[in-house]
Amino acid sequence: MSNIEINPKNKGKFTATKKRSGKSTEELTHSKNPLTRKRAIFAQNAKKWNHKKNEGIERLDSNMLMQLVTEELTRSDVDSAISRKLSSSYDSSDFKSAVRKVAADVIEDLYKTLWNRSSTWKNGVTR
Repeated sequence: MSNIEINPKNKGKFTATKKRSGKSTEELTHSKNPLTRKRAIFAQNAKKWNHKKNEGIERLDSNMLMQLVTEELTRSDVDSAISRKLSSSYDSSDFKSAVRKVAADVIEDLYKTLWNRSSTWKNGVTR
């Protein structure tokens, strides 16, 4: 199949017609204007062609992607990367202060609950 070149002065005219009219390509294939109809049919056909915009880049299906990831990353690489990230997070002062705040809030809520329900547990302890 030969390469089809669109005249630069005609590039974007069909897209402009679509935007201006607010109609889809399918709707414009039934246009009364023969030029618009011709452009719409051309656009439908061109959509089916094998466009080579990204030559050298092949599409990856999930199996190929998993194979590439497996080749590049071993389990130990992933484990060590995760461990490094977590250990640096655990050692940070922000993490430590957040843990202290959560612990203080939990203890405060425990004491409030015990105080509010003191009659329940006091009777059980004094028997």
